[in-house]
Amino acid sequence: MTGPRAEIATGVVEGVTCDGVQQFLGVPFAVALGAQRFLSPKPVQPWAGVRLTAASSTSPPQPPMPELLALATQAPNDEDCLEVNIYTPAVDGARRPVMVWFYGGGFTIGSAGTYDASHLAARGDVVVVTVNYRLGALGFSLLEHLDTRFTGSANAGLRDQIEALRWVRENVAAFGGDPGCVTIFGESAGGHSVGCLLTSPEASGLFHRGILQSSAGWGLRTLDWAQEVTTQLMQGAGARSVEDLQALGVDAMLEAQTAIPMRLPGGAPGENGPRTSGTASFPFAPTLDGVVLHGHVIDEVAAGRVASVPLLLCHTRDEIKLFTGMGLLPDVDELGLAALMAMSHPDSQTALTVYREADPYGTPNDWLVSFLSDQNFHMPDFRLADLRLRHDPRVWMARFSWESLAGGGKFGACHGIDIPFLFFRPGESGAFLEGREPPIDLVHAVQDAWTAFARNGDPNCSALPYWPPYASERSVLELNDESRLLHDPDADARAIWRDVEF
Repeated sequence: MTGPRAEIATGVVEGVTCDGVQQFLGVPFAVALGAQRFLSPKPVQPWAGVRLTAASSTSPPQPPMPELLALATQAPNDEDCLEVNIYTPAVDGARRPVMVWFYGGGFTIGSAGTYDASHLAARGDVVVVTVNYRLGALGFSLLEHLDTRFTGSANAGLRDQIEALRWVRENVAAFGGDPGCVTIFGESAGGHSVGCLLTSPEASGLFHRGILQSSAGWGLRTLDWAQEVTTQLMQGAGARSVEDLQALGVDAMLEAQTAIPMRLPGGAPGENGPRTSGTASFPFAPTLDGVVLHGHVIDEVAAGRVASVPLLLCHTRDEIKLFTGMGLLPDVDELGLAALMAMSHPDSQTALTVYREADPYGTPNDWLVSFLSDQNFHMPDFRLADLRLRHDPRVWMARFSWESLAGGGKFGACHGIDIPFLFFRPGESGAFLEGREPPIDLVHAVQDAWTAFARNGDPNCSALPYWPPYASERSVLELNDESRLLHDPDADARAIWRDVEF
């Protein structure tokens, strides 16, 4: 018995039907390997006959995931990884809203195939496309200073995403999707990707809505930092030229990239080092190259140089608890906390006072979580939303506050806790939930709001209270078992971040 089929520009694909949803998994959309490594992706050559697309077959080359985040379903590493997975209620000539997902993972780990969008597609009557893009050194190595043929290589991973959006525009109608109603969405590095795509001229006109989860205002790598990373990569790999890097085995590439540490801010904001938040300190990440990206997301939003589309911003209440729960941040006393705050805030004593007064029964570790969650996630969201209002009122904001039960509650409403709600799979819950399924009413509320936004450019739905735009009142919908509207949350903390650059 054959599965569902669709005819696209490069040939016929045959998928599978699971739980009433038609899945086309591991569909190639581009090629970037061999002599094409580090360059813009090239279109796939057409094939004869029917191509079976019943499983997501590859993940971008990457180091092992941390145990907490590892998923047994992740496909093996393969440099020939530029694939999309399509989840559709039916191949029937309909014109459903299309949602294109970019995964997170610090631009170093992640795979499209680990996100099963069947439930989301069926409940929302939407077509969901998940996208593989190049990671780490293969996706974000600045090389144009060595060879001008590689201009734009520092953002090759973003160019993969852009090529995937072109593929969607040309082919998604074959899967029952509307190429004129495309929403891009992502979490963490995926959400930062959405922000970058909002500003990139190369992505202009390829999407019509944007959802940024846990990422909105992150900075970009500078050219100096990107060039320093390339030097370290080549030294670690024993490479003398770009050709040497192109010939390098994938395992050797990963070994060399993994040895490069993050860059920490070296003083108060603006004195030296990168911007204080997000991926600017990562060795491999989107780069301010003047080719693919011409400015930091927040700066481009302030100037109105972004796609004119509705935006939905979402963060979790306790973002940084993911990293404290994994033991990646040290325990601190008040003295140590003040020293950490001074690395990225010009008035650490005032900051300490504000966070202590906001949580008088908390500990220095609790205040550190709040401070870092604000610095890296909450305050960039508020800043971006406030600046966007100068040009376009179509902005909504959510705060996900449902607390994980994992580890005795040490993760709280941490970074990534929203993912098992958006990509709900009956019977599977992920490590954050310790074998428990997330509450189905909140699953439905999140999925209904996201798909309503994809359909209408407005997240209001019957499963939630009325959700007004962010506007000058700074309205934020808190998503929890009992969702409620917040008015200008974190106002005191926002005041101390007002003049700090993100």
